[in-house]
Amino acid sequence: MQGSTHFMTKSLLKLENFSPNLQAAYDAATYFVLEALHETSDTVEFVLLEEAAEGGLFGITVGLPDRPALRVFWTFPDFGDAVAVLQEIRNLRPAARFFFSEWSEEDGNEIQGTDILRGMIAMRAEENRFDPDCEWTWLAEDAAGNRPENGRDYEPFYAAIAARLA
Repeated sequence: MQGSTHFMTKSLLKLENFSPNLQAAYDAATYFVLEALHETSDTVEFVLLEEAAEGGLFGITVGLPDRPALRVFWTFPDFGDAVAVLQEIRNLRPAARFFFSEWSEEDGNEIQGTDILRGMIAMRAEENRFDPDCEWTWLAEDAAGNRPENGRDYEPFYAAIAARLA
């Protein structure tokens, strides 16, 4: 699909491996939250997205309407895999809401649109709209088809995201 970041070739969601209780929680979920994490031997901390990209994890929390959310329902060492799972859920559950949250945010920011990666890029670029040198701003420009001919000098984390846009 041209212009889309639907890059899944194999399901990472693995719903078929869920116990009946986990399946019921997934089915009841009304929202999903992507969170940047750092795991130590005895705790999991919420960190900035860029920090999680350097040896952390990306967790997906399942939000339930009638009880506390199930924190870190899935974890992935790769941001792209976490986004791919959110995209798969978005495709299966179009009425659900999707958020991204970092350590500094209590509720997170909602990811708009049907394409999770592009929605997240737009959200992060909007947060940094006054910084023309912000790599999220560059990614938003690239996603809109405004990539400079000579390319960009992205840090590796952002370069991987830019590659998914191509």
